[in-house]
Amino acid sequence: MTDDAKEAARARLRRAAARVKKHEDERKELAAAIIAARQADLKPSEIQEDVPYDRNHVGRILKAAGLTHPKGKRDA
Repeated sequence: MTDDAKEAARARLRRAAARVKKHEDERKELAAAIIAARQADLKPSEIQEDVPYDRNHVGRILKAAGLTHPKGKRDA
């Protein structure tokens, strides 16, 4: 492989890595917004209406944040 081809490959890697990092940052921001919405007393079903995630994924995000209640253990 020529030096030009190697440099082009490395440049492509850097661009792709930057896009993935940006995507990860955006995903983390959405998770934080989901958590804030739940803390503002939005129901998970209401949150689901506004995000591109299904209810199971919303539930996993809330569970990781400690914002779920086992069935039958809800505070009024």
